[in-house]
Amino acid sequence: MTRPLDDDDDDGGRNFNGRDSYRSLMYTFRIPVTTISKIIPEVCKALYEILKEDYLKGILV
Repeated sequence: MTRPLDDDDDDGGRNFNGRDSYRSLMYTFRIPVTTISKIIPEVCKALYEILKEDYLKGILV
């Protein structure tokens, strides 16, 4: 059985759950910090743009 991503136990950096630093992600995924620091904001922006209409209706002014 897999554990949820928001589990409070230390997972050794194997899951991105908001607590991982770019440096721990670098070691986990073997991707340089400079690349991770570009990927994460791009993905977040893309997710926001795609999901904002469905999930933020009435919240955005």
